[in-house]
Amino acid sequence: GTIHGVLMDALDHLQELILDGKSVRLSDLGLFSIGMSSKAEDTKEKVTAASVEGVHLIVRNTKSWSNTELRKKCKIQEYGGYIGTDGEGTTGGGTTGGGTEQGGGSDTSQGGSGTTGGGTEQGGDGLE
Repeated sequence: GTIHGVLMDALDHLQELILDGKSVRLSDLGLFSIGMSSKAEDTKEKVTAASVEGVHLIVRNTKSWSNTELRKKCKIQEYGGYIGTDGEGTTGGGTTGGGTEQGGGSDTSQGGSGTTGGGTEQGGDGLE
């Protein structure tokens, strides 16, 4: 319960700082900041707050928490699959699967997890 309370308080503060336009580094976990998407306007004079279509959370990996480092530690095992019967009593085919692969680069990945739901660019929830 104590750990949960500390994490929820940290998330509240993280969101407050990010919405204030600051970037927040959480040790080796990542660098969190806000990003925006907008409509293309013909001239800079036409750019207004109404041009902004959405906001999203940007999470940049650190060296020790990068996709490359996670891949080194990840173990992918083959799944034996499922063999069942169809409606006629014949044996169905099995399937094999594997694990998931992490993708993307460390300084250009966008998305991540936000606190209030919304759209995504690479993964997780945005701050919309």
